[in-house]
Amino acid sequence: MLGPALLLGGIAALLLPWLFVRRLRPGRPALPNSRPNALQIGFTDIGQHPVRFSSVGGAAAAKAALLRLSAPLRPMPSDQDLPETRSGSYRAAMNAVGGVLHGPPGCGKSLLARALAGELNLPLFTISAAELVRLPTEIAERQLRELFAAAVQRAPCLLLIDELDALATARTAARAAGGAGEVLVGLLLSLLDGLSRQPPRVVVLGTARGLDRVDETLLRIDRLMRAVALTLPETRERSEIIALLAREHPELAGLDVLALAARTDGHSGASLRELLARAARHAAERQRSDPASPAGVEAADLEHALTAVPARPPAAG
Repeated sequence: MLGPALLLGGIAALLLPWLFVRRLRPGRPALPNSRPNALQIGFTDIGQHPVRFSSVGGAAAAKAALLRLSAPLRPMPSDQDLPETRSGSYRAAMNAVGGVLHGPPGCGKSLLARALAGELNLPLFTISAAELVRLPTEIAERQLRELFAAAVQRAPCLLLIDELDALATARTAARAAGGAGEVLVGLLLSLLDGLSRQPPRVVVLGTARGLDRVDETLLRIDRLMRAVALTLPETRERSEIIALLAREHPELAGLDVLALAARTDGHSGASLRELLARAARHAAERQRSDPASPAGVEAADLEHALTAVPARPPAAG
């Protein structure tokens, strides 16, 4: 009876090391999503990106800033290619491992980070700091280490930490109570410093509602020093966003984009998406209940959506 058991044990002993090495092989990042209490880590590989900059309306200045921020993922010019007065500052900036996209909710911070990965066609890892701080401290520490190790393994790549300001909030509370936030910010600082001592092959991006909500130690020159500000879109930017979003709804084929852009001051990209979806849904319901009614979105459909989705001013702080 022991023969089969011993045989199976021997096979397992041979296979387990092979499986572990295979899991860590380049192209197979070790993502800790399969364990209990695991952090939900997103991963988008080369050639699988659903968005690029052309998919995002407006935000021209932020797009340009993100391209400059991603310079470490491209070949660094030699000193003789740089003016003498700029070579030092250029190289100092290259030591930064990333930056923070900050602005009011719904203005496209996470979307732009994902679009940058699509623009560069590089792997993208994503996590939510708000989810991270809810995990038991030991599990959160281990998974944060594994995430950075997987990113280094797949370099060059981007790593997005969404809602980075959740860590700063948690750390403020933790200073008084000794919670996980203090520990996790300290670990993140250590991991960022480790990246800054290596050739620049991983760019780390964070998102936050405001820089004042992010722990200042994360914003130093060799860490997340680049700040990319996003604001609510102006009229021209809203017209670009509306034109892109309208393509998703056949009912919006005849929409007067400029007229709607002029009426939606104070709307974010996210609220414009919701507004257009509501208008299209209202038009579809109207046509189902009255097949003789005009096809497409009518003024009444837009008025219904504008009432249901008012402009939301950014929260203070």
